[in-house]
Amino acid sequence: MKSITTFLLLAISPLFAVDYRTFEADALQKAPALQSAKLESDAARLEGAMALRYDNPSLEMEASRFDADNGWRATVSQSLRVFGLGDDLRLHADSL
Repeated sequence: MKSITTFLLLAISPLFAVDYRTFEADALQKAPALQSAKLESDAARLEGAMALRYDNPSLEMEASRFDADNGWRATVSQSLRVFGLGDDLRLHADSL
């Protein structure tokens, strides 16, 4: 009886077994802690990429009507980066 049970278990076990690489891939895909860590890493990478961007230029327009004459004004401004700020921002982005 013992030999029959052992034979059946050995014959059926390959049907239910999974090799280590498949088990590891499934565990890595389905582990919520690893998924959370990956999302945090992706968010930090995107935050670092956003820190490296230049600020958008601003456009300001004004039209006014006075008693004697009409007037209008338009300004466009772009913030400037001082030398070395880009390198510091890159180091900060890499540390996130």
